[in-house]
Amino acid sequence: MIYINQVLQYSADSKRIRIIEMDEPYVFIVDIDATSSMPKKEIYSNLATEIQQSELLVVSDPYAKVVSDIDLTEVQIRKREEDWEIIQQHCLQHMEMLLQKQGREMKIREIAEKTNLSPFKIKKLLSRYWQRGMTKNALLPDYSNSGGKGKAKDLTKEKVGRPRKVNIDNEYQVGINITDEVKVQFELAINISILTDIKKMEK
Repeated sequence: MIYINQVLQYSADSKRIRIIEMDEPYVFIVDIDATSSMPKKEIYSNLATEIQQSELLVVSDPYAKVVSDIDLTEVQIRKREEDWEIIQQHCLQHMEMLLQKQGREMKIREIAEKTNLSPFKIKKLLSRYWQRGMTKNALLPDYSNSGGKGKAKDLTKEKVGRPRKVNIDNEYQVGINITDEVKVQFELAINISILTDIKKMEK
């Protein structure tokens, strides 16, 4: 099964891609390891076959990390908010066109003109947004080498915290750990819902 925001890796050259949109029979992908990456259109069935033949592997998302604002500097938060506003206000409504190679450069120039930014800056923001998981924190300046005030719990497969009570069948109900990847998926679902609402308003 292929789904939006899934990360896959080619076994031959270790290249990793992210599924950023699906419009059957096509999917749109970006190279998450490149310095910058614009969407490419691929045929869904081709990717599915490559997965079945183990030429394309399902791997964990390297950017599925939840970062609390208390662990960020004021500069990091300010830059993230400024960049997120550009994505929300000027890019999401044009996402269908931005996914397509034809017409993308023209739309990027239009957005750059409206925001008084360079086309290079807009392309850089879009690339980071797509490559790093399509969430607000995907737009954070690189912070991996900066010291954080707190550390996340090292979670195992077993759920942490107090066990659930037994259910009516006298069996224990075991929950799941809300890991960074799960939290990012929650945030992505919210963003997709917002984008859907925008499309409905335009009709």
